[in-house]
Amino acid sequence: MALIDRIRLAVKALSGNYTANPHTRSLYSTLGMGSPVYMDDNKESYVKNAYQANALVYSIVSFIASKAADVPLYVYEWTKEGKGERIYGHPLENFLYRPNPMTGKGVFFNEVYGFKLITGNTYLYFPRLEAGPNKGQFREAWIMPSQYTEIITGGSMMPVKGYRLRIGDWAYEYAYDDVLHDKAPNYNYGWGAELYGQSPLQAAVKLVSKSNDSYNSQLKAYQNQGAVGIVSSDETTGGQFTEEQARNLDASWKKNYSGSDNKGKLAFTSARIKYTQLGLSPVDLGIIEDHKMTLRDICNIYHVPSEIFNDPDNKSYANKQEARKAVYTDAVMPLVNTFLEEFNRFIGDAYGKGIYVDADWSAVPELQADRKTIMEVYSKGVEIGAYTRNEYRQKMGDDSNMDVPELDVFTTTLNVQPLEGINEMPTPESTERNLDQSANDYQ
Repeated sequence: MALIDRIRLAVKALSGNYTANPHTRSLYSTLGMGSPVYMDDNKESYVKNAYQANALVYSIVSFIASKAADVPLYVYEWTKEGKGERIYGHPLENFLYRPNPMTGKGVFFNEVYGFKLITGNTYLYFPRLEAGPNKGQFREAWIMPSQYTEIITGGSMMPVKGYRLRIGDWAYEYAYDDVLHDKAPNYNYGWGAELYGQSPLQAAVKLVSKSNDSYNSQLKAYQNQGAVGIVSSDETTGGQFTEEQARNLDASWKKNYSGSDNKGKLAFTSARIKYTQLGLSPVDLGIIEDHKMTLRDICNIYHVPSEIFNDPDNKSYANKQEARKAVYTDAVMPLVNTFLEEFNRFIGDAYGKGIYVDADWSAVPELQADRKTIMEVYSKGVEIGAYTRNEYRQKMGDDSNMDVPELDVFTTTLNVQPLEGINEMPTPESTERNLDQSANDYQ
């Protein structure tokens, strides 16, 4: 690498990473040059003991991540008029739908959003082209498992110098400019802890632990239901069962009262015996009710309605369509938009000035009820001459049709003609005046 390139990289690192002002020098004065910033060691636990071991967490995280990954992404360019115009066949669009030779869009972005939902951090490695006319661009990206990725600091002058992926005894370091780090806000400042995102599960760690225990309790209740009670002779009789009597009683009981068909059936006997119940049912223990409360609490952590996940007692929305819409407005859209903001910041001007990636929310069925309302509002605007038909197309997320100049003309519903022509149209008053004038001229 030439000396001038090294100087440019150094200047970029100092200016693009952090500026050396008194505030940042004071804030990151505890960071040592070249040392790792140690992250919360629960990140791996969130994956293994929450997402992989808890059905509630898995259901919620996989639901949000899959919905977010399914949103179409397109490449746009800012025009001189300040409008975004879609670019078809752009290299970035090819990348979005085939991020690397081993992964398609759906799987790739499931992991992008899933890691952030589980650990609060997403790391993507972008190997850039080092030479040629497309220098600085990239053609692929790879997921870095966030539970094993750590930040390397360069001290107060450069809080983030690079990244290190460490799995067991293996470790590899990545340059700052080659890694996109999308993180959730972390307000726990000190010793660089705020450089990592906070996992939603950190706030729900006790809920998840309690939920895991409830699953274990129910499992043990099922496993232990072989013997639900003890039948013995009443001590007032002073007698006891012989082995043969116990065996005959067991055989008679299985014949007449065992099996699902006899559930809830009452048994009677003239013998003086007593029954001692063993254990309590999950209902008696309150496990099932507590399980519902835990579901609602974890749903609150992820900003999704619990009724989506079959909570029969919680109906916050008028219908399921409204609940599914809330999933997008409160969870999916913020997740996708935040990532795209970081992605567009990361690519900078590598693909040209004004190039950016955005989501097409008009393709999401759950949001189309709003689109119908917007359509009605703007179509009324076209009727009264407030918008042209091309402006209406843009409001609906479609491209302008530049081949038809008439679509850029303000019109009215009166015979759908240009507004400037209305002044020339005859009115009843003008028609009457013209007739009178014609009569006078005739006389």
